Order: sequence, then structure tokens, then C-alpha cells
Amino acid sequence: CHSGPLFTNGELADVGSGPGESQWRVPGLREAARTAPYMHDGQLATLYDVVTHHPKRGQSQRGGDEIPQTITLTSSEANDLLAFLESLTAF
Repeated sequence: CHSGPLFTNGELADVGSGPGESQWRVPGLREAARTAPYMHDGQLATLYDVVTHHPKRGQSQRGGDEIPQTITLTSSEANDLLAFLESLTAF
């Protein structure tokens, strides 16, 4: 879903994030370090919260669109992913 030069497919998706879910446009990842809080309702305060939140979700929870796979990140991998996301921000 986060593909292409803007790291978004521009489509609507339902990731099953809570009661009364509706679809949300997949956000681009460029400048993500500047767009806190995260998620459609601001429930996650930091990019680290996002990086550690999604792998816990599993596939198609609570009626959401299917998430391609469940991943488990080591602490080092989570930090590397966080560094990558921060690199998409022009300081």
C-alpha cells in the first residue's frame, strides 16, 4: 500500500482500527516525521509507536482489509525502519 515515489498507492483502505471503521486514504510516507500524531484518529504519538503497532495487528483484524502478512521486527529492524522513515523527511 505504501508504494511508488510518494510511498502511497492513493487508495482507500480499512485496516480495522476500531469500532465504526471506515476507509481512509493510504497516506504517503514522505515527510512522515513531521505529521504526528499518527493514524486516522491520532492514537499514536510517534513514528516508533506506528512501527511497533502494525506488526502486532496480524491479517484482516476486525473486518479490515487484508494486511499482506504479519511481520515481527527485532529492535534493530524497528530502529532501521524508523531511520528509513525519518530519511524521507527533508530537514
